[in-house]
Amino acid sequence: MTFHKQKELADALGISQRAYSHYENGTGKIPLDILIALAEYYDCSTDYLLKKELN
Repeated sequence: MTFHKQKELADALGISQRAYSHYENGTGKIPLDILIALAEYYDCSTDYLLKKELN
């Protein structure tokens, strides 16, 4: 997965950089439509985005 700047991702998702920052830092709950759009952006499943490290 390629890493992108918050502003770049926020623009692609149609949200503010501040909102994206809250989602990324866990201080805001990500809406389902944004989660789906993020999965589409990265061409991965929502399961992949939600999965926690099990090690």
